[in-house]
Amino acid sequence: MVSWIPAFILPLIILSGMALIITRYRQRRRFVMLEPAACPTDVITAVSANQIMADWRRRSPQTWQMSNVSDMHWELGQAVEIMPIGVTITDVCGKILYTNPAEAEMHGYQVEELIGEDLGVFAPPELRRPLSLDELKGITPLRESVNIRKDGSVFPVRLIANVVKNPAGEPIAIVTTCEDISDYKHAAEKLRQHTQELSLLNHLSDTLQQCEKEPDTYAIIVDVCQNLFPEDSGCLGIMNATDSTMQVMDFWGDAPYHDHHANTVQDEQGLLCPHRLYNPHHECISVPIVASDEILGLLSLCFQHTSWHDLEIENAEHELKAKQMILTRVARHYALSLANLRLREQLKREAIHDPLTGLYNRRYMEEALQQEAFRAKRHQGQIGILMLDIDHFKLFNDLHGHKVGDVVLQELGTFLKMNVRREDIVCRYGGEEFLVILPNTSLENARHRAEALRSGVKQMIVSCQEQSFHITLSIGVAAFPEHGLEISDVVNCSDFALYRAKESGRDQVMIASIPC
Repeated sequence: MVSWIPAFILPLIILSGMALIITRYRQRRRFVMLEPAACPTDVITAVSANQIMADWRRRSPQTWQMSNVSDMHWELGQAVEIMPIGVTITDVCGKILYTNPAEAEMHGYQVEELIGEDLGVFAPPELRRPLSLDELKGITPLRESVNIRKDGSVFPVRLIANVVKNPAGEPIAIVTTCEDISDYKHAAEKLRQHTQELSLLNHLSDTLQQCEKEPDTYAIIVDVCQNLFPEDSGCLGIMNATDSTMQVMDFWGDAPYHDHHANTVQDEQGLLCPHRLYNPHHECISVPIVASDEILGLLSLCFQHTSWHDLEIENAEHELKAKQMILTRVARHYALSLANLRLREQLKREAIHDPLTGLYNRRYMEEALQQEAFRAKRHQGQIGILMLDIDHFKLFNDLHGHKVGDVVLQELGTFLKMNVRREDIVCRYGGEEFLVILPNTSLENARHRAEALRSGVKQMIVSCQEQSFHITLSIGVAAFPEHGLEISDVVNCSDFALYRAKESGRDQVMIASIPC
């Protein structure tokens, strides 16, 4: 609401030319506009602010009705005295001539304590200094600063200062209004933190979507947490499904004491407890990373606040809840991304792996053959190809059933994976046939490798349904480029060699002829 008030405002305020006083009324902002021209300056200049206010405090309302000017002074004094915003008038040397109760209360003083004091009493020691004449002429009307209370605590303020001049244009006083903007600054800081949080969470989601493997996400989530909690320490734990423990994958700040802790350890709120990882005397919180009711991991946070125990209980609880809320949002974002990434990895795995044996399927085999052939041609390398087949497998299935047959295939798949090099590629070719790609392997070395596999399988014992079974392999061997410049021709040669091994009595290794 805007009100135009005639010339009953404090003379020095009117002389200062200050056109706006901000005040709060019933939790709403009220703007009071001043009309300097309505007040005769010849009456004002003869009266000092201190005299006016002292006279006002001394007289009763009835006395002030003696003249229009007195009425103006009374109403002005009443308005300024009850204003919730501080008003202070000083001389050009900074000596306080007048201050209203709001100003005194804001700084923890009584009005009587401030009259005659230097205005620097409101400023922290490092900001106290006298104003020069040039600075006085160029004083900034509206600015933000930091003031200090009587008890030594500091708080942010918004100041409106105007220089009062006499008819000759010389500065004679300074009128300053002061508003405590702690709530405004707190709200602005919360908004800044919220904006930063949203920005980091959006960045987190975008970055996680670009990850192809789960380990790539660990550093990303820790980096975001470090930006959100720069003064604290924490870690990311991922659940190990095999032994139901939480393994620390990455951390920020101080390193945790241990790399593992059991997921059964809980605190009073039922959350996974991080105190085994950090100092139990520090305030710690943890948030589970949950997707589809499954705990995937844990985000733990340990406060390193140097004055944590000196904080008031209410402030400490508020900070604790605020950080737990942010940590929960991060955990939810990460849980969704981690679950999606694992689903993509699972689908990719299923697309290139045989579900029964866990070996690569034929689709992947064809891609791998082309890649290895291209690499071998480029570097003049060699590739060994082994085609394996379980002897009499159809008869085995007919005698013992498909369940036992599946167990045999699974056991053979496990054996092959454990008895080849890391760079070798083992695939299920179809039915009971398997193909092994041996990069950088000559024909002779491929034959030795095939013989070792055949001998090992012959000694293998397969147990199922309280029975033990033995199997044998027939293996055909071919090599690139000896058996063809096209990798498909080499595979065909190994297949022909396999049939020859079967025709020759099975349980043996046969090298493809050249040409095959």
